[in-house]
Amino acid sequence: MTDALAQLTGQGYAVIRNAVSVAACERALAGIDAFKRVHRAAIRDNANEHGQLYRVVNMHLAIDALADVFAENSALATCDRFFGEPATLYTSLYYERGSEQALHRDTPYFCTRPADRYLGMWLALDDVDADNGPLRVVPRSHLLPAIDVAALARELFPDPGSTPPISDLGWNAYQAAVQRQCDERGMRAQEIH
Repeated sequence: MTDALAQLTGQGYAVIRNAVSVAACERALAGIDAFKRVHRAAIRDNANEHGQLYRVVNMHLAIDALADVFAENSALATCDRFFGEPATLYTSLYYERGSEQALHRDTPYFCTRPADRYLGMWLALDDVDADNGPLRVVPRSHLLPAIDVAALARELFPDPGSTPPISDLGWNAYQAAVQRQCDERGMRAQEIH
């Protein structure tokens, strides 16, 4: 785990292979399939023509076997060491098809108090390669200077009373600012298999 912690702090991500047993992944997938069979009406509007789900929030709260892949995960030790105290699960997103999101940084939505007290953990229940939606990361981008979100908001919304709590315009401006920082430094995304 020391190597994973060094990779996490140095590169901004760590690959911890086999952090969850194959049996636990298979139980989670079986639990998800059972949930989908029982709750067809509930998932219908969030599934594609093949029945694949897109972006389900906190599904681990409904499926114990899915919660187990978080609780019985050897990567948690690296998270605990990173924070210097036990990490906790805040929320989860489950996808059966790729998110199709552009490269982005989640910080505007996943802020904490005190600041910077979160990690995103991407967990694949199947093997991942270039053909089935690998995670893309920009190594060392976590070391970039913080974006001045308040200044960005003042630029976009000159009247402080008109600043919305959530804004696509603000999100896009923030992501563009991060991308400019990466471009200026020659930082490029890479796929994680």
